[in-house]
Amino acid sequence: YKVTGVQTCALPISFDLFSTHQAGATLILLDEQAVMFPASVVATFRKQQVTTCYAVPTTWIQLLERGGLEATPPETLRQVLFAGEVFPVPLLRRLMQALPHATFTNLYGPVETNVCTVHTVKERPGGDETEIPIGRALPHSPVEVLDDQFQPVAAGTVGQLCVWGPGVTPGYWQQPELTAQTRVPDLVAPSRDGAVPVEPSPVSRFGEPSYQTGDLGYRDAGGTRSEEHTSELQSPCNLVCRLLLEKK
Repeated sequence: YKVTGVQTCALPISFDLFSTHQAGATLILLDEQAVMFPASVVATFRKQQVTTCYAVPTTWIQLLERGGLEATPPETLRQVLFAGEVFPVPLLRRLMQALPHATFTNLYGPVETNVCTVHTVKERPGGDETEIPIGRALPHSPVEVLDDQFQPVAAGTVGQLCVWGPGVTPGYWQQPELTAQTRVPDLVAPSRDGAVPVEPSPVSRFGEPSYQTGDLGYRDAGGTRSEEHTSELQSPCNLVCRLLLEKK
């Protein structure tokens, strides 16, 4: 495997050096000047025989529309990972058509939690599909959908996405008040089958930090498609995500 990641000034993404080397893969470092030109990035994919690339959707779209990815697709590229923003379905459909042998994975997670949900897009989205799910929570990062009172909501109901686990940041540097504001009050216990109300406690029952993402989402019961909602919550991304229920 040969792994790389393409960063942008607006939203830098750092591919994990340690996981790449732990897997016995080779990390390909892109030239600082080359990343400014989509065609140069695509040419590097071919020259270095890159197999895995992680970038924000905006970057993938630039490679698609200005980098010649459709005209001269890199034959070795087998894993396409994206995160950081919503990937417009029509453009994702084009990218999947250009790279028919690649696996496409949507990752979700604010900087404060790192990646906490994953969804593999197994088939090219149909013409009536308007959104891509953020997938299921990773085993080490329970994700719950909570209302304004930090209580769990029913499947299909929009609420705030909240995350627990060792991947959540210990806090903001020298900003304890801001750190406290982003913690989830100890009113619910995350579980694989949904949040369970518990008695309030000044001490965390889980021994792990929590984080209010400020993003809205809902659980997709039975994998049915749901309509997009408009977020009234002031948040960095101001998006609504579809979180898949765990399979029994």
